[in-house]
Amino acid sequence: MSRPRRIDAELVAKARTVVAQANDANALRAAQAVLLPALAHTTLEQTAALLGVGRASVPRLQRRFREGPQLAGSSRSWGGRRRARMTAEEERTFLAPWAEQARDAGVLVVSPLREALAEKLGRKIAPSVLYRLLARHGWRKVAPDTRHPKSDPVAQAEWKKKLPETLATLLTPELVASRPVRLMFQDEVRFGRMVRPRRCWAPAPLRPVISNGYERQFVYVYGAVSPVQGELDWWLCREMNTVRMGEFLQQVSQAHPRELIVMVLDGASSHKAKHLTIPDNIRLLALPPYAPELNPQEHVWRIFLLAGCVFLLVSS
Repeated sequence: MSRPRRIDAELVAKARTVVAQANDANALRAAQAVLLPALAHTTLEQTAALLGVGRASVPRLQRRFREGPQLAGSSRSWGGRRRARMTAEEERTFLAPWAEQARDAGVLVVSPLREALAEKLGRKIAPSVLYRLLARHGWRKVAPDTRHPKSDPVAQAEWKKKLPETLATLLTPELVASRPVRLMFQDEVRFGRMVRPRRCWAPAPLRPVISNGYERQFVYVYGAVSPVQGELDWWLCREMNTVRMGEFLQQVSQAHPRELIVMVLDGASSHKAKHLTIPDNIRLLALPPYAPELNPQEHVWRIFLLAGCVFLLVSS
């Protein structure tokens, strides 16, 4: 049998006064935590539900109200990192050299980092301790971006530096002829759907058997993004060659007939073929070799993949 609730009349009177005069939500909630059980005979669960707090918070609110304003500036006596062996600043200092390696994809697993942390603290470290430390400082596990082994960062930086000068040389007053200029970045991609069985749960030693049809479907997409205007021109087809590239250029030309288009593209064979038909209002500008990083259209394809649009494209 539970103990009968003791009601302090003086405390209830004080709570009534606070409720009538309170201009602070925290003070009001603490006073209500006293009044509700005393006057409405609510349980801890009912009081917590009415105040919008957890069950354990009701006694804390009552204690805070009983002991008065001296607790206003005190820190919480529950939760938090009470057993931290390193301060936040010490953790940042510890992670700093590893962050430099991470920028160059030097940290692929956490094993060496865990060993270094254990050596620094002089004790064994559970993997979860390291994972929480990394999460506190904004680390996450991601796949590194890729770069072609033949890419030349110096040549790419030089191309970006000289791009305004290159455009100024290309866009002569006679060529522009008062037409608006549209800068576009073009690329093409093949999306496909292939049957790839995934892992599933099964009790040992059972191994499920399924039918694998080896069905493959592909679709090719030509795209050209206009970063300044925030627009995308695209075209679906079942093959990729010089003729299709010319048809896509014609589609873009007809979509922007009153503009002069500077289309930046890579060095694919269909982009520089002798028989490629280039409309009168389009000028082609080549990217440096092996430099997809400089083409915003490459990021558009990545968005397609992340958004799950590939299945819709293949199905269409």
